[in-house]
Amino acid sequence: MKIQVVILFLLANFCTLKAQTETVIIFHQGERESDFTQKKLAELSLYLQAMSVPIELIEVQKRGAVAEVTHTPAILYRNPQGTYFYKGRYAEFSKVENFIRTSRVIQPQKAEYTSQNRLLLTEGKMQLMLELKISPVQGKQADTVGFYQQAMDVVIKTLDKEKFKLVPELVVWENVVKFYFDFHPFLAEDGKLYVSYALFSHYDCINPIFVSNPAQLKGETRPEKAIAQATKTMSDFLKKEFKNSQLGDALTPIATSVATKTWEELGINASYSSREIQPIYDINITQSWIYEQSRIPNAPALAFHFAPPAQQYAGEVKEIKGWLQLGENGQWAGAKGEFIVATRSVTMGLKELDQVIYAKLLQADSFPEAKLVIHKIKTNALKPQLGESQNLEMQADLYLKKAIIPITLVAQVDCYLDKNKQVKMGFKAQFIAQTVHKTLDIEVPAAPEAEKGNLIFDANIELRAGDI
Repeated sequence: MKIQVVILFLLANFCTLKAQTETVIIFHQGERESDFTQKKLAELSLYLQAMSVPIELIEVQKRGAVAEVTHTPAILYRNPQGTYFYKGRYAEFSKVENFIRTSRVIQPQKAEYTSQNRLLLTEGKMQLMLELKISPVQGKQADTVGFYQQAMDVVIKTLDKEKFKLVPELVVWENVVKFYFDFHPFLAEDGKLYVSYALFSHYDCINPIFVSNPAQLKGETRPEKAIAQATKTMSDFLKKEFKNSQLGDALTPIATSVATKTWEELGINASYSSREIQPIYDINITQSWIYEQSRIPNAPALAFHFAPPAQQYAGEVKEIKGWLQLGENGQWAGAKGEFIVATRSVTMGLKELDQVIYAKLLQADSFPEAKLVIHKIKTNALKPQLGESQNLEMQADLYLKKAIIPITLVAQVDCYLDKNKQVKMGFKAQFIAQTVHKTLDIEVPAAPEAEKGNLIFDANIELRAGDI
């Protein structure tokens, strides 16, 4: 991938020719990065150049890196107010653009917190922390007292062999890399334990980067063996993903031998004047928000599909309206919302099929609308913050025909400025309507009983401030 390295070198020289009031700094390790990473960094550099954003590319083996950079690629933004650390996939250019635009008007914040009993992998200067979730055992009723702790002990023991060490107390900085291992144990009638699993990137809490294949799961009479196999399989995949990810999750640890430099030693921002950029710190995060559009250009705001193996039965919703009202003082606590879709705007891509859906499944003439009513939001965050990603869990009711289906949404929300410097709130969310064939008394695609009729919704919506 020498061509990408050449492009990066030329851009680095081009972008440092003139005095700058702001700079995007991309730390990288040249040909030590994967081919995909090199390609995306070259494309990102051209993308930022088209935005007229000054870029400084630093190959750490040659020039060193500041202390907070422990892996590459690392994207930071500097202006007279300070340094901002981009937390997202480097392959998502629009998100990088939102990060830059938003950082121009907010104070940099150093986020750190203390976490207990975390599994940590240290490679060079990089720290990788795992978050573990073990669901309650499903299936045959048996003596499961103490199962959680027994399972956790097996996971910790297995990962210890993979060089993950249990840290009693860890100070988590913004440069700590996080991934999530989710385990879902199921005890069958024959007494064998099956453990399905899902591996999530720290940049997406909705869509796993790796999931178990139901057809390949093996039940074990020794529960610890099933748990250890699931753990080892996810650990092996994570190590490969770190090198070969096509999403923007590939990262390269920085060796301890690489010199630690200050910004001044790297020659960054020497020409800044605090009078050259006037930030706005009092941007109002209003309480009332209105649905505007899909968050992703040329992609549906709301898509749906049946659970595997019937995932080919999929479609989207064309017409949406809705609102979100934050709680007192703009907090998540007490927030409510409602989103309404026109049932005749549902499409699966074929006109003839859509007509069947309207007539038989949705009965669109009798029920012209369906809606989602959000009545409770749970999160560790107090309120939306400009320039910050937050994870939410929403309790809601889905109204389809005469049925009211309780659901739980898992959501990731970002608050940012658009190209017109207007505050927007972007939601990425997923929820499942279980066994809709029973609830709505309709025919659904053939599938195993556990998956039959499970309808999965994916939402990517953007809200704007406005009166409800």
